[in-house]
Amino acid sequence: MVLAGLVPSTSGGDVDVTLDLPDIAFWWLLALFLFDLSIRIAAIIIIPRNRRPTSAMAWLLAIYFIPIVGVLLFLLIGNPRLPRKKRQQQEQINTALRENGENVSVGTLRPGAPAWFTGLVDLNTNLGAMPLTGDNQATLISEYQVSLDAMAEAIRGARSYVHVEFYILQTDASTDNFFAALEEVAARGVTVRVLLDHWANRGKPFYKKTLQRLDRMGAAWHLMLPVQPLKGKWQRPDLRNHRKLLVVDGEVAFVGSQNVTDSTYNLKKNIKRGLHWVDLMARVEGPVVSSIDVVFLSDWYSETGEILTDQV
Repeated sequence: MVLAGLVPSTSGGDVDVTLDLPDIAFWWLLALFLFDLSIRIAAIIIIPRNRRPTSAMAWLLAIYFIPIVGVLLFLLIGNPRLPRKKRQQQEQINTALRENGENVSVGTLRPGAPAWFTGLVDLNTNLGAMPLTGDNQATLISEYQVSLDAMAEAIRGARSYVHVEFYILQTDASTDNFFAALEEVAARGVTVRVLLDHWANRGKPFYKKTLQRLDRMGAAWHLMLPVQPLKGKWQRPDLRNHRKLLVVDGEVAFVGSQNVTDSTYNLKKNIKRGLHWVDLMARVEGPVVSSIDVVFLSDWYSETGEILTDQV
């Protein structure tokens, strides 16, 4: 098939132009082939770097067999690292912790410890940002509602501050006592700081209600790793902050696997089938509480740029 026509000439006349469609198709196909080949070569060079062989192979197969989808997915979630700014902030935090921790008393470590434990302590001391500490007490709490109520009781004893950091944080019937405790201490002047993961909470049933309740009590709250491109905040939605911790006055802390939400996560499918999440929390006291608080302060700095040096 041939396309023919007249186009204006700069000299004032018309020039006869003839286009042969097979020729155009050939050049398009050649350009597409070269583009596809360059993508495959680049994938072989870039993807295997600093990745496990199984992960690299999965990405290569995706790009080779479903190139468009594979490339788009790789650009979206293929980089396993947080943004450079976040990494630089964490490096600054680690450096500060090492410098401040050189003269920290680690307390009494386990007496008569086996050789493997002593080696673990040395490894942690030499390479870790926070040293192992002794003279700590821990109580395990395996019942879901008992854990929520124990945290609420600890919050009510706060004199100075409460630090709350949970992957999922929802106000509902099960957590009402927890939030009521925060409201009570905030009303008498205790500082309440809250961190919650953005992507994990945004689609949950009581997300807006939770934020409104935090606002009403006067809590200082921030979303962790927000995915808000319209606000200039973007990071990979699959790289999340799963931490779950509570610190009261730097004296008592709770850590574990439980989120602050009903054990059904308020999901209709879980409620319909009678499914409940099973978790374990630990109430801890002693020098280790300061280390847990430092974890919170590090995340707070990462999200806000604010250094709370007077807390620990």
